[in-house]
Amino acid sequence: MEQNLQKISLKIRKIILILFGVTIMGLGTGICNSTGLGIDPVNALGMGIAKQKNLPLGLVISVIQLIIIIVVLLLDKSFINLGTLIPMAYFGYALQFFTQYLPNFNTENLMIKIIIFLLGLVVVALGMSIYMGCEWGLVGYDALAYIFEKKTKKRPFIFRVCLDAIVALIAFLVHGPVSLGTILFVMGIGPLIDLFRKYLINPLYRKILFYG
Repeated sequence: MEQNLQKISLKIRKIILILFGVTIMGLGTGICNSTGLGIDPVNALGMGIAKQKNLPLGLVISVIQLIIIIVVLLLDKSFINLGTLIPMAYFGYALQFFTQYLPNFNTENLMIKIIIFLLGLVVVALGMSIYMGCEWGLVGYDALAYIFEKKTKKRPFIFRVCLDAIVALIAFLVHGPVSLGTILFVMGIGPLIDLFRKYLINPLYRKILFYG
């Protein structure tokens, strides 16, 4: 009985952490977008389609994530779990909220915009580290790179860069926010996540949240 309660408690804590992490991701992405320097390729694609078709941003991003998850299910369903479904359903609406209410940081001073964008990038990386640290599945787009690694034995970085480039091009064609920030995002997000997980999230989860 006590063991079952511990399992339920762990699942509840993971759900709370994933929701918190995805909210932080939405905040960081909103900050990046408010600078006018662009955002990551997938969300840039969602914003472009939402603007072109006059659809709610949250709905468009959720549909894109659903399509990607279907592809992942066909390739390797072991990467799909509740930690996949929560961000898929919730992230787009978190981003929509912060996009509406954050101030406009698109000033004429490029250096200030870059600094604010990098701050947003750090916030996104922290949010991703919080949700990924739960090890309860991956967002479909993130899972694609690891499926590539599993099937080809090559580093996922190569596939991720190529995939990002293709999605960024499509986002640009539908007038999504693709710019200098998109390049900064693609190049910087991976190392930042590694730093957060190694020095903050993993030790915190191991010592306090899950085993304390």
